[in-house]
Amino acid sequence: MLSIKQEKILVTLFAVFALCMALSTAYFIILCYYRGPFKDMWVVMDFIRLFFEGQAQPGDFFALHGGAHRLLVPKIFFLLEYGVFNGSNWFLILSSVGFQLVALAAVYKMLQVENDLPWHYRVFLLAMLVLFLFNATQLENFVYTFDMQWFATSAGAVVASAAWVSGLSAWRLSGKWPAGTFCLAIFASVVTVFSSFSGVCFLLVLPPLLWAYRVPRGVLVAVSVVVVVSVLLYLSGPFGQGGEFSTGEQPITVGTAIKAWFGMFLIWLRWNALYFGSPLSRELMLPAAVFAYAGLLFLAWAWWQLLAGRLSRFTRFEIFCFSAALFAAGVGMSTGLGRMYFVHTANEDRYQSIVLVFWFCLYASALSLALRHEQHKGAGPKRLVTGLILFWSCVVLPVASLRDARAHINFFDRVRTSHLAISVNQVEFRQIKSTLILGDQWQKINRPAMHNVFLQERGWGMFSGDAYPRLGQTYSVDQPVPACVGKIKQINPLASGYEIRGRGVADGERSPLTDLVVLDEAGKVVGLGRILRRKDSWGPITRQPGRRTHWRVYVQPLSAGETVTLYGVIAGSVSGLCRIDSAKLPSARG
Repeated sequence: MLSIKQEKILVTLFAVFALCMALSTAYFIILCYYRGPFKDMWVVMDFIRLFFEGQAQPGDFFALHGGAHRLLVPKIFFLLEYGVFNGSNWFLILSSVGFQLVALAAVYKMLQVENDLPWHYRVFLLAMLVLFLFNATQLENFVYTFDMQWFATSAGAVVASAAWVSGLSAWRLSGKWPAGTFCLAIFASVVTVFSSFSGVCFLLVLPPLLWAYRVPRGVLVAVSVVVVVSVLLYLSGPFGQGGEFSTGEQPITVGTAIKAWFGMFLIWLRWNALYFGSPLSRELMLPAAVFAYAGLLFLAWAWWQLLAGRLSRFTRFEIFCFSAALFAAGVGMSTGLGRMYFVHTANEDRYQSIVLVFWFCLYASALSLALRHEQHKGAGPKRLVTGLILFWSCVVLPVASLRDARAHINFFDRVRTSHLAISVNQVEFRQIKSTLILGDQWQKINRPAMHNVFLQERGWGMFSGDAYPRLGQTYSVDQPVPACVGKIKQINPLASGYEIRGRGVADGERSPLTDLVVLDEAGKVVGLGRILRRKDSWGPITRQPGRRTHWRVYVQPLSAGETVTLYGVIAGSVSGLCRIDSAKLPSARG
């Protein structure tokens, strides 16, 4: 048995570890950073163009995206990102961080009224929440700016849960409805619902929560009717699109139907194990399934107690946790019903923002229960829950975070290269494929080609960085410039210019360069390039070995046989450039 002093020391160490995890995630975000649209944001560009060209209608804010989502709240943030911040993506990234901080503040507020918890255990829970909210398993959601919808949805649900539970608890004690608290609850609920399709699941939490507090029957019926009508109206779009189902000429027997439904049920069970067991389910499926269904059973037990009229057995903080966890469970299970044909995607990074809300709420409520019943049940439950929290926080999440960070750092380096091609108006499908959603890749839909002129005219996205303004500038290269050690290896003619590949940028152990320019015979910048990140590199690109560095350059259309010269842009130098290599251009591809 640890003494109070020893527990406080361990809590302090755990809090420092959580802070280090959060700071490492911030570092990974910087390494993955890019400007401009990516994947679904290319689809959203249709709406952004309509708005800024003065053709958008109010209904466009509520229009379906991807057949299910009504992204009213995210669309407002998207417009601010491009209309005010030129599509640099920092506003959306920081907004995602802000939503996580809002969730953190809501939990902190609920812990303030938790008198049964010693203060060092409150710090322990807050440290766990910081680690859960800001670990790199959510790196894709932070950097993939369209997925700020997940943070808006989860933060809205956490705030709404806190507000509803606080308001209902105050009503139960005093018999009065606190107007301010319920206004906040309704506002947060609306934000949750219109942040993504998953937000609708929060509406389904309200009837059982009101029943647990035994509100007047008229209020319960009224809220239930509003919930049902709201859900039906929300879903009216995707289910109103028509379509026919055909079984061919072969009739479906009862036995075939039973087998099909049973097979779907097994797939759904596997989805839940992968979803709620992630990220552990990526490596160890069986232990992850045990975790997932143990957590779901614990949540089911808690709600059985609440609905059976045993509300007084739980504290306000525990009821808040059960409400937020029920929302997260509803999101996971309903998503599984709609994506059973994509069951292998259940443990993807995009769902981590919801999954980690689920696990924090279960662990926090379980620890609170264990501490309150320690005198009667002994220290066993507390040790078990604490051990599970430390296992998930100090083993599962850090290992998964490092693996995710490595994969995303390399992937988003390719995205930056594709965006560089777009900024030089090289929008051939092969060059920009990595920036598209899978559906557009399969159907060969080239959205950058649709929107690059619009973005270029406004200086947004990839056209808002430091590299693009160099195009068309003239450099005086009459005077000798420092020489870099590098060589052009390959020149690939494209339909609208050239792609040049090569290796080496500096005569030394480190490269001082990140950007490259191509000058024609008159000294005019006709192409832009960038240093490529070495595989599994964690540091800044400028710290890579200069001789072994690879780079990619895109050049505007020029006459065949013209000589172009490649220069590296040296930040802070007197001349600003260093000469790498020159070559004659082959005939362009028609």
